Amino acid sequence: MDVTIVAPAQEIKEGENFRFRIEGLKIRKMSGPVFYSAIRRALKTIGPDVVFVTTGNLLKPYMIEAASGYPTLVRLYAYELRCPASFGILFRDGRVCDYSILRQPLRCATCPEDIRRMVHNTSIVDRPESFQSLKLIYPFYHALVKRTVPKISAAIATSNYMKRKFEGVIPLDRIEVLADGVDSKFFSPTGESSRNKVKIITFPGRTFDPLKGMDVLLRALIALWAKRQDFRLVVTGSGRPDIGRYPFIVSDDWLSDKDIPGMYGRSNIVVVPSIWGEPLGLTALEAMSCEVPVVVSRVGGLQETVKDGENGLLFEPGNHLELAQKIETLLDDDELARRMGREGRKHVIANYSWDDIIDRYEAILDRVWEAGDRGRGG
Repeated sequence: MDVTIVAPAQEIKEGENFRFRIEGLKIRKMSGPVFYSAIRRALKTIGPDVVFVTTGNLLKPYMIEAASGYPTLVRLYAYELRCPASFGILFRDGRVCDYSILRQPLRCATCPEDIRRMVHNTSIVDRPESFQSLKLIYPFYHALVKRTVPKISAAIATSNYMKRKFEGVIPLDRIEVLADGVDSKFFSPTGESSRNKVKIITFPGRTFDPLKGMDVLLRALIALWAKRQDFRLVVTGSGRPDIGRYPFIVSDDWLSDKDIPGMYGRSNIVVVPSIWGEPLGLTALEAMSCEVPVVVSRVGGLQETVKDGENGLLFEPGNHLELAQKIETLLDDDELARRMGREGRKHVIANYSWDDIIDRYEAILDRVWEAGDRGRGG
């Protein structure tokens, strides 16, 4: 396959040695219409057989529209086509939103929780261009999504959960379920955790984002700390001013990609306490690949990757007392923790090998190209 990456020039890191061509878009002001025009011009120059729309946040519908006329494969890792604020937004009363912009556009356009999260700079919009592209033009965004969805030739969802969530938005027969892969050679056991006298619990998520469940984990560990002090918590970059007041937190440093396997290797338990529908839960898979036992919420794609009692433990999202009990089970039973770690790595190698996943991507792209080629009379 002859691959050309189309992306804003300012988002391409200088000096990266890519083995494919790059079409850098020179965009001064990042907005939906400007982005659409730049991509449209680039595609006319390239003349692709297939357009694969991957990331893009709230700009994704503009990308799909720009690919109009070409066979188009869309990756559904997030929920832009369901909700402009990102499906799964957490309401203050603890409910998780399940609205769809295609079904309740007015409700989405006036969402007070979306505005609140925007003000507090959580992960709903984590790139400035997403904010600029949309927030004052919800009605137009709804119309854009409605117009672009039928133009999708095929889509890839990272879990069966994600596929079900797009029912009524994209025809289900156009959605393939294909998870992300895990490099099991990079994420491999180190044996460092066995040397820990004090057990290390790791939270590999955005602590400032309430959807990631850091507050649930803190409540669970406060309850445990009152009984025992034989554990410590490591979090990966907090951004929270209150993080220092918890006596059991020993580190909240941001880590580079190359340091992440070492972080898992030093961990006795990894916790993913999300309270929203994680599309997949890649951090849990990375930890499992390192033979670290995991405790995760019974929600979203996490409940597909982790088999309760076999390669990890599940708990009800938001239930800090159940989470505390699951963590304590692993703290008290080293053999159980080791067995779950071994089973976790076996599960990752058997089901999330990049070689197998790349083969499936190639087959899907071939089908999209062949169907599109026939449609153009080729």
